[in-house]
Amino acid sequence: MELTIGAALYAEISRRFFHPAFLAFIDWPGDPVYAHGGRGPLSWDGQTWLGGQGIGMMQLPGQSEGMAQRIAELTLASIPADLSDYLTADARGATVEIYLGAYTTREGVALVGDPVLFFTGVIDGRAQTIEAGEGGQKIRSLKIQVRTGPSQRSVGVGYITRESRSVDYPDDTLLRHAAGAEAFGRDGGLLR
Repeated sequence: MELTIGAALYAEISRRFFHPAFLAFIDWPGDPVYAHGGRGPLSWDGQTWLGGQGIGMMQLPGQSEGMAQRIAELTLASIPADLSDYLTADARGATVEIYLGAYTTREGVALVGDPVLFFTGVIDGRAQTIEAGEGGQKIRSLKIQVRTGPSQRSVGVGYITRESRSVDYPDDTLLRHAAGAEAFGRDGGLLR
């Protein structure tokens, strides 16, 4: 994925010190989630993004090319008990978009320029944990696994046979000779 960075954001991240911003859109069934890594609400792209500073964590894969599936993990800790019903929705296949940018201040309440789309994928799995906190309070956490595409094992593979090749290319003899060499080796020829 090619990243196109606007001039204002590029100037900010080129400085020696800047305040990185992470924004996550999750198309959760019934109620899309807009969250960012700062504090409090943030307005961007016509949406209000809720701050998750101190309760959220992301593990993002590096940029790469190729067919290999890339996997990210999003974790939300200290989820209030009244949201536990919300977490029971089957979110497998829901779209996730991760944006990178820069805040104007350390608190993360305003952005410099527009963030860039860094990662996009679909929810592939999730795990919910409940731990005991201080005073016997239940602490709920949710970990979501996001993948970039289908696993290579689930993608169909096409095979070319001598017969299928000869329909489109009747004069091509490569597969005929290869099939003959394989049969010659199997039947006790020189390729033993």
